[in-house]
Amino acid sequence: MVMDRSVLSSNFENSPTQIVSSYLNPAPHTHLMYNRTGFPEDPWLSALDHADAIGSGNILYGEDSFGGAHALNVLPVYNGANVFIRNSAIAAVPEPSSLAALGMGTLGLIMHCRQKRKQAK
Repeated sequence: MVMDRSVLSSNFENSPTQIVSSYLNPAPHTHLMYNRTGFPEDPWLSALDHADAIGSGNILYGEDSFGGAHALNVLPVYNGANVFIRNSAIAAVPEPSSLAALGMGTLGLIMHCRQKRKQAK
């Protein structure tokens, strides 16, 4: 999933949050997510609306070693999670099909994990 890191500079609670591209939808879109002050597990970043993402295993990031279904539905399936945050700004986010331009970063890694999950079924 690709998001602009500036999104995380604001607080939001079950609010539409901008996603540039994800493994579920390559077009710009929004999903309901959380980044609340005073909640050490925030931000919650997901490829679907937060409530739906918990059950389907599409929570991609949460902090403070939060467990429960948020982690149980994702971590065993994907053998853990890797999150990458770019240190430098880029002029534009490349098309999702251009994983080389992303340096096989987050989107490439998540797509790879999804493929492994499908093969296991």
